[in-house]
Amino acid sequence: MTAYQFIKNNGRALFKKTMSEAYKTINYKDCSIKIYQDENYDGGMMFDDDNLFLVGFHREFSVSREGFGKDVCQALVEGKEADKDDYHTDEAKRIKKDYHFFMVRAYIHSGVSLSLSNEKYPYNDSWDSSWVGLAFASRAEWKDRAKAKKAVEGLITDWNNNLSGNVWGYVAESKNGNDIGSCWGFYGDYDDNGMIDEAKSEIDYYIKTELSKHIKRVKAQIKAGVPLAKRQSLAL
Repeated sequence: MTAYQFIKNNGRALFKKTMSEAYKTINYKDCSIKIYQDENYDGGMMFDDDNLFLVGFHREFSVSREGFGKDVCQALVEGKEADKDDYHTDEAKRIKKDYHFFMVRAYIHSGVSLSLSNEKYPYNDSWDSSWVGLAFASRAEWKDRAKAKKAVEGLITDWNNNLSGNVWGYVAESKNGNDIGSCWGFYGDYDDNGMIDEAKSEIDYYIKTELSKHIKRVKAQIKAGVPLAKRQSLAL
């Protein structure tokens, strides 16, 4: 079993992560940054955007959206009626007016990987690759098709990150085990998606804040005449 199990819930695809331990721990200024695969991410962002999304109709990759069923998408691609149903043709015309659309191909072998092209391996593999659905980009937001394609390519990258378990989160802790902060839902390789820099910034702010509190506390103790030996030391 891969890090992700592909399952369905109310017509939506969800990704169940199986890893629960820290993937890596980074030490920074006597604090720790614990890196985890995001176990609770459900891909919500990719379903909630009405301007940029995809649908899939393969038994191993099924993603549904109201108004974008298989027959309608077939009519859209073929440019003619599907199952001789005028409704599907009319809906296809409406969609074409509102959206750029691109065919989505999948390589399905011990997992699912998506692409807009079948020019390179493994997406040109005649056994394990096939066209599985369509991706859509709103014409209102991307009037130029080239720009729309670039946006869809970014969507495909996000999907592939989810399908491969390449979504991350971090927990930052002080050397005493105090919780500094955490954040989740970072796409892409953890060492290149900005997550570590954000965690370090959070630690920097924590140290600065605790140091400021300590200085105020020490000044108050000095003013009160507290002996040096009894003054509270800085504990991060």
